Amino acid sequence: MTLLIQLKLQHGVTIPLMSVSLHHWQTSLVKHPWNQQPVSPLHQRNLSTLDPAIKIELPPTLLHNRNNHFNTTTSRISFTIYKNTSLFQDKNQSNILNNVIGIRVRNRSIDNLTDPVTIVFNKTSSEKFIPKCVFWEFEQNENTSIGHWNDSGCTTENTENETICRCNHLTFFAVLLQIDGSQHLDEKILKSLTYITQIGCGISAIFTAITVILHFILRKRQKECSIQIHVNLSAALFLLNVNFFANSWFTSLNIVSLCKATAVFLHYSLLCSFTWMGIEAFHLYIMLVKVFNTYIKCYMLKLCLVGWAIPVAVLIIIIGVSTDNYGRYSILVNNKYSSTAMCWITN
Repeated sequence: MTLLIQLKLQHGVTIPLMSVSLHHWQTSLVKHPWNQQPVSPLHQRNLSTLDPAIKIELPPTLLHNRNNHFNTTTSRISFTIYKNTSLFQDKNQSNILNNVIGIRVRNRSIDNLTDPVTIVFNKTSSEKFIPKCVFWEFEQNENTSIGHWNDSGCTTENTENETICRCNHLTFFAVLLQIDGSQHLDEKILKSLTYITQIGCGISAIFTAITVILHFILRKRQKECSIQIHVNLSAALFLLNVNFFANSWFTSLNIVSLCKATAVFLHYSLLCSFTWMGIEAFHLYIMLVKVFNTYIKCYMLKLCLVGWAIPVAVLIIIIGVSTDNYGRYSILVNNKYSSTAMCWITN
């Protein structure tokens, strides 16, 4: 969905002979000199289809130093909406509300404004998140430029439907989200749980793989249904552990399609583990409770269809509803506007 920026100057202040450019996906939508008449009816029709989700208010003191900041005959204030926020992902994988809005005056740096620039973002997220206004700060690291989110010089005011940001400089702005409530995941605990999970998944994957391999080596001696069910359960658990172990690496690649595929395979292996555990319980019931008259034609074939095919049917239904049900899932960290992520069910 395309968004519209609404621009307003405090106290009726205007900027003579200065044009303002609105950009979406870095493509110019409007170039309108402030001292001319309103945009044409054609432009009005185009802009009326946009959603006014962001409002910007420039302070009158921005003009006090215009001789230093502007050439009033040629300079432009450029407003850019980045709907794809992957360009602004920091190492903490911060969660961003809506879009990133950039306010620039050509290639000039404007900061330490007497009165702040006001940016209003409409809230679209759940009440369980706390918004915080931030800006994107670049860092020069040898031959590469990296960045992170910083809240210096910005204040946040939250209303029922809006988040109001006031900052004393011009740059790229966004609203980060932190989960509300007292139950947060501590960063140290997160690291400990991550290491424990990786070690546990690795050990489990090794021994379930050994179980499956030994079965195929000695399969002529192991034709009982109970053993075959155990082996199928071990195979399902092996897939689950391997997928979960590799999940963090696939997530770090930041490839949307790969992340969705990883989430689908992880969900499939988890469903297979559940179904084979259910089959174990069913087989135990047949052996210990019914005992007599328990012959079922093509018994193992039917069990394999239930154990491996039913999860496929479930996944087809979920993907058929929406492929966006799988993707990047973020886990927020306590007292930080940052998160860790994995490829999993998003909805």
